[in-house]
Amino acid sequence: GQNYELPVLINYSSQVPVLPDQATLIEAFFKVHQRSYGYVDRKAPVEVMNVRLKAVLPLGQTAGNPKSPQGNAQPEVIQDVWFTAETASQTPVYRRDRLPAGTKLTGPAIITQFDATTVVPADTTLVVDDALNLILDL
Repeated sequence: GQNYELPVLINYSSQVPVLPDQATLIEAFFKVHQRSYGYVDRKAPVEVMNVRLKAVLPLGQTAGNPKSPQGNAQPEVIQDVWFTAETASQTPVYRRDRLPAGTKLTGPAIITQFDATTVVPADTTLVVDDALNLILDL
């Protein structure tokens, strides 16, 4: 058979984690039904098919930044990398887990980690922030 679901937006903000009462929800559905089809059968059953929730919470206190490695960033290796078809560039390759906060590099460079590789093109600046995010300025 065919489905005749209607999305009903319930704007709800409260410090109390309780949805509006059943009568309020049904009335909201009837208003949407009236706008969509031009009539309402208030004796027909209303069935909730699904509920979607969007919650926004303040971050509050965090556990702090991850532990930053100590020392200066040193490449694991320097290798030829082809950024263009013309020529290879001698490119330092760094392990991300060994880049301390405050590290600043100018590309070309490659940053490796267990699940990703970050390419830093020539004339691009990379900075490791206090939370150990890699910030690239292109």
